This record gives sequence, C-alpha cells and structure tokens, in this order.
Amino acid sequence: MQRELENAIHDLDTSKASLVEKDRIIKQRDALLESHALESRKVAEMLEKERLAHRNTKAQFETFQKTHHHMSQTASTQDVRIAELESTRGHDRKRLATLEQSMREQLQQRNELLLKLWQKLSGLCGREWANSNTLVDRLAVPSVEVIANRLPGFSKNLFAAVKTVEAMFASLQTRIKSVERDLERDYQTLEHNVELRTKKLDRLETMVRNVVASTPHETLARMQRLEEAYRQLKVENTTLKSAQDVRSRAAKLYRDGTVQSLSGSPSPSVPRGPGDRDLGQRSSRSSGAGSGSGGGDGSGGGAMRPRSTCDAAALVGSSSMDVALTSDGASAPTNNDNRWLFRLRDMEYKLKMEREGRNQDRQAARQRLGGLEVENRQLRERVRRTTSEAD
Repeated sequence: MQRELENAIHDLDTSKASLVEKDRIIKQRDALLESHALESRKVAEMLEKERLAHRNTKAQFETFQKTHHHMSQTASTQDVRIAELESTRGHDRKRLATLEQSMREQLQQRNELLLKLWQKLSGLCGREWANSNTLVDRLAVPSVEVIANRLPGFSKNLFAAVKTVEAMFASLQTRIKSVERDLERDYQTLEHNVELRTKKLDRLETMVRNVVASTPHETLARMQRLEEAYRQLKVENTTLKSAQDVRSRAAKLYRDGTVQSLSGSPSPSVPRGPGDRDLGQRSSRSSGAGSGSGGGDGSGGGAMRPRSTCDAAALVGSSSMDVALTSDGASAPTNNDNRWLFRLRDMEYKLKMEREGRNQDRQAARQRLGGLEVENRQLRERVRRTTSEAD
C-alpha cells in the first residue's frame, strides 16, 4: 500500500509536472497566437492599404483614360471646327464681296430714287422755285454722280422742297377747313328749310285728315291712300337731308374749282305713289320734266332746292285752296263728289311729281357723292404718297 501510495504520489507529481509543462506550452502558444494575431492584423491593415492604393491608382488610371479620350475627341472636334471656320471664312469673304456689290447697287438706286424724288418735289413746288433752287451748293445741276459726291448740299435742297410742299399742304388744310365751315353753315340752313317743310307737311296732313273726316264714304279709300303717300313723303324728307347736304357740298366745291362737273342722265324713277296706275301718261310727262331738271343738276348742284321747295309750297297752297273750296261748296252735294275726285287726282299728280323730282334729286346727289368720294380718295392717296416720299 505504501508502495502504491508512493507510486500514486509519484504519478501525481509526474502528472503535475506534465500539467505545468502543458500550461507553460499553452501560455507560450497563447503568446504566439497573440503575436500571430497582431501580425495578421498588421498584414490585414497593410493589405487594406494596398487595396485602397490599388483602387485609387485604378480610378486615376480610368480618369486619365477618360481625360485622354475626351482630349482626343476635343482635338478632333477642334480640327473639324477649324476646317469649318476656314470654309466659313471663305464663304464670308465671298458674301462680303457680294454685299459690297449690292451696297454699291443700292447706293446707285438710292441716288436715282433721290433724283426722281427731287424731280417730283420740284415739279410740285413750281417752275420758278425749281429754277431758283436747282443747283447743288450753287455749283452743279442735280444728277446721280452729283448726289453721290455732294449729298449734304443735295439734302438741303431736298429738305427745302419738302418744306415748301408742307407749306402748300398747310394752306390746303386751311382751305379745307374754310370749306367745311361753309358746308356746315349751308347744312344748318338746309336743316332749317327741312324743318319748315316738315311743319308744312304736318299742317297739310292735318288738313287732309280734316278733309277725310268730312268726305263721304266713297272717297275714304282714296284719302287713306293719299295719307299713306303723305307718310311716305315725310320719310323721304329725312332722306332728302343727306341729299341736300351732298348737293350743297358739290355746289361749293364746284364754285371753288376743286371738283369737275359730273355729267350723266339720271336713271328713270320708279313710281311708288298710290295713284300711279291711274296716271301713266302724266307720269311720263312728269318724268320728261324731271329729266330736264336733272340735267340742270349736272351743271349746278344748288338748282334743285328751289324747285323742290316750290313744288312743296304749291302742294300746300293747292291743298289749302281745296279745303276752302270744300267749305264753300258744301251746299252743292251733287257736284261735291266730282269736285273731290278732281282735287284728289290733282293732289296725287302733284305728289307724284314731287316724288319723281326727289328721286331724280337723290340720283344726282348719289352721282355727285360718288364723284366726291373718288376725288377725296385720290386726294388722300396723293397726300399719302407725298408724305411717304417725303419721309
């Protein structure tokens, strides 16, 4: 047992020694592992640094390649651009030569246009003014070469001609204003006359209505037609205002010598009265008389107003005389119907004469209005052309 105990102790000591040795080996290996871990960490850090440097180098290389490629493309583009600029420069030289040639031609055309403008303006200013202001710088007669060499002196003469033409147009405007004042005065007179005629027609209508109230039933239809004719006559009076205005303008312009007389036969009037079917022969005779008065209107616009006024006055006088005769002949009922028929036919005939005369007056006024519009259009066009040429 002692021996076994000693053996066990000996084995235990041996085990302790081996255990200590193993602990020492384990510690050495732990230290070695730690050193290896440090070295591996250092190697990993170095590897990471190398990888980062490699990435940077690769990125720089790629950037350099891209830059090199871009620079090569830019160089090729610049070469193409240089070739294009050289070709454009050649085209610009050709274009510049063409522009110089066109400039010379335009200068030649401008000088010719200025010469023509000078001839037109000097013709407008008159021969005396042209003879006294023809020379450029008091040395040379205007021509294309003189205009090219002495443009400032020629410009002075041209501006003087323009000022003279402007003065002429200013006087023309003054004359136009005076004509407008005269026309306004004539128009006011015409309005007054038309108002008087309207009042006369109203009185005549009142008398006719009174006569209609006292007439027998057999003539009521004819009197109603006569009243309708009076209403048409009042409507025509409103249109006569414009015709009289045009006639007064035409007469004034004819007296001033600015409008040439317009000749032409008036167109036949269209009968519109209530008794036109009964008075065919009388209407033909009145149309002949109206044509003669229309021919008189072709020579003077103011000759139509007294005729129309006299017809209206005669119509009013005849109507008032008919009313008086009616009151005096009330004691003779047998002859009253015939007398009224005769008076109604006479009044219808006079109304028809008045209507046809007014139709002819309107036709002559339309002709004169057309002539005045043409003349005004020509004058405006002439003023516009002169203003544009002066500008």
